[in-house]
Parts: sequence; structure tokens; C-alpha cells
Amino acid sequence: MDKPVTVRLRDSQVRELMALAVMDDVSLADLLRTAVTDYVNQRLSDPDLVSKAEAAKERQNKVFEELVRPLADASTRPEAP
Repeated sequence: MDKPVTVRLRDSQVRELMALAVMDDVSLADLLRTAVTDYVNQRLSDPDLVSKAEAAKERQNKVFEELVRPLADASTRPEAP
């Protein structure tokens, strides 16, 4: 199932993409889908993908830990008499 996505591009980028789509005799949507597929395939074939994903997961975990740490600290404090 296709999902509509909104992307903000510079006017010059749209003009270039439209010109390339006309040259390739494809729709702009097809050209963009092909570009996205090529990009994803390139990234998935990166030999460092696993280590990059693990590093991103660590960064994400740190962000969430910093978000909830004050809440966790507050819930473990003894109540004042």
C-alpha cells in the first residue's frame, strides 16, 4: 500500500527533478520512488550499517534516559514526614 508523504524541496530541486523525469519519460512520483529505493538499497548495503544502527540506538536510549531520570528519581525519594 502506498502512503502519501509531503516533502519540502527548493524550487530549483523541483525544476531539476521535473526535467529529469521528462528526460526519463517517467512521472515525478516514479522518479522520487526510484531515488528513495536506490538510497535505501545503498544504505542497507553499507558494511558499517549494524555498528551505525547500534550507535544510533545508544544515542536514542540516552535521550530517553535523560527524559525520564527526573521522574524516576522523584519516585524513589522517601516522602517527607
